[in-house]
Amino acid sequence: MGNTVHKSQITNNKSQINSKFQCPNIRNVLNFEFRSLAFIWNLVLEIWDFRFFSPRMEKKSGYTMIDMVVALAIITAISAQVLINFSGLNDGAALHRAGQELALNLRKVQNMALEVAQIEGQTTQSPPGVGIHLSTNSTGYPLFADYTHDFFYSTTIGSHDIPLPNATVQFSRNVKIKELKAQDGTIYGDTDIIFSAPEAVMTITRPPTPLLPLAQTNMLTITLEAPSGQTQKIIVRTSGQISIK
Repeated sequence: MGNTVHKSQITNNKSQINSKFQCPNIRNVLNFEFRSLAFIWNLVLEIWDFRFFSPRMEKKSGYTMIDMVVALAIITAISAQVLINFSGLNDGAALHRAGQELALNLRKVQNMALEVAQIEGQTTQSPPGVGIHLSTNSTGYPLFADYTHDFFYSTTIGSHDIPLPNATVQFSRNVKIKELKAQDGTIYGDTDIIFSAPEAVMTITRPPTPLLPLAQTNMLTITLEAPSGQTQKIIVRTSGQISIK
């Protein structure tokens, strides 16, 4: 099942993914927010200086309650806008980080399959496959050893599939998996991405259910969603390519 992925290809894919993980847009937006806030604040100060220190107003001393209310209203409006924008930026950063971490964890299990690694705390036998289990609306995912080598993560009693120690990942800021779409457009509720040892052959499957058999796809589009509604897509192909959009 799947295609053979060599170590040199994994190294190249890893460097390509890392180059896509840079996030200059967040820094640019932050700089823009600070510049906008500074500009508006300076404008308020200019108006204030003109109001109270203009030669035409030199006979007037102090300020009225209306002046105070107007100034506070301006400051409150500016602060509220900045806080709203920062909230969106935080969600965007969490979304970007979740996509990056998912891609890196896929590389992690891929390397474990290549190395035919043993699972800490388990039998001395190395698993024939290692993978990641994804579920729609989930805010995290487990990395697991596919000891039964049936190409899906089974949690039924008697199954030998086990989660990897300390390898259940949780997204930050309530980011969740919104959608799992196969290459033919079919929406999966659950999906397993498994790398088989020793050549790290990738298989993408939908686990069987009482009504549906095991299904496979050569490409999976994973859509992550932040509470603000922002989304990010991670595209995984059985050829070994992982891209973040």
